[in-house]
Amino acid sequence: MENLQQNLIDRSQLMELARDREKLYPLPYRETIDLSPPICSQEVRKPLKEKEGYFEFSQSFAAEIENVYLVGPDAIGFTEDGKIILETALNREDVLKKSLKKTQEAGFNLTEIVKNFTNRPDIEEIDFACSLVDYWSDLYAHWVFEVFTRLEALEYYTRETGKAPPLIIHENPYSWKVRSLELIGYPIKNCRQWRGNIVKVKRLVICSKRREIGRTSPKSCHWVREKVFSSLDKQATVNIPLAPNIFISRRNARSRRIVNEDEVIETLAKWDFVPYLLEDFDWQDQVTLFRQAKTIVAPHGAGLVNMVFSHKDTQILELFGRKISHGFYALATGLELKYGCIFCEPQEEKILVDCQQLSQFLEQHYC
Repeated sequence: MENLQQNLIDRSQLMELARDREKLYPLPYRETIDLSPPICSQEVRKPLKEKEGYFEFSQSFAAEIENVYLVGPDAIGFTEDGKIILETALNREDVLKKSLKKTQEAGFNLTEIVKNFTNRPDIEEIDFACSLVDYWSDLYAHWVFEVFTRLEALEYYTRETGKAPPLIIHENPYSWKVRSLELIGYPIKNCRQWRGNIVKVKRLVICSKRREIGRTSPKSCHWVREKVFSSLDKQATVNIPLAPNIFISRRNARSRRIVNEDEVIETLAKWDFVPYLLEDFDWQDQVTLFRQAKTIVAPHGAGLVNMVFSHKDTQILELFGRKISHGFYALATGLELKYGCIFCEPQEEKILVDCQQLSQFLEQHYC
């Protein structure tokens, strides 16, 4: 497996390969961000602090590559001569390592498979596709961060070439995946469901990941938001009660539940916060909820990625326990939302919120 990991085509090599064949489609802009410090009454922890400041994203693009073999549960992309296209593993060697291990555990002898690509007549072939399958693409936050945002480059490719490749997605997709794709113009009936085998794609369109070193491209998020809004606005149906101040509960989650949630809800009620369990709502209703919200309080969790659909200056307050992640800080600040956080007392995998501290934060900064 180590030999496989050393035989890579990285992003710059992929771009060069496509450029040489006149099959590279770079987006017509470059992008920078400058992340201001989070609003916090405590010492800001290292995972957030190290993301502060100026950052320049690399060039975003779509590349059409011939004769790529997609292999295993995570659809790792190999060239005919056995090189791994790192962009099919989120352009991260640590993710590739996880995917290679998962693929071998699924019964694939990768060393032997790679040696015999061209000598296996049993391998299924398809003419044209764009794969949205990777190690994390079945997890909701990663779908929005790292998959959904890539479709801007695919749209640009289609506009430049007049060709629209079918999408490859995981087999038996979640309802949120189906609905989100439909809302931006990719009906599930036109997608190919990945069964974790080996497929040769004669022309594979690879779209660069729009998240780099923990920072998600704001431009790609704006593209997602506008595409989704344009579809939702035509439907005009709201199926849930809405409130401007919302609290996102994780009471049914396995981790990062708030142990004193009733006390937190009672505290927040002074500012007319309404609690919501996102799993109770269809995906489009979650979008609508975050779209109209003025202030959002939530423990760290995947549901916060819906802030992509919040408007500029929406107030976000993230409650951390043991796990402290920079992802939503970088996303919110890049989108010009007003982001604050409280580092709470962890109780194993749960969170104990100091409600006096919560009240003071809201009084001083938000409400």
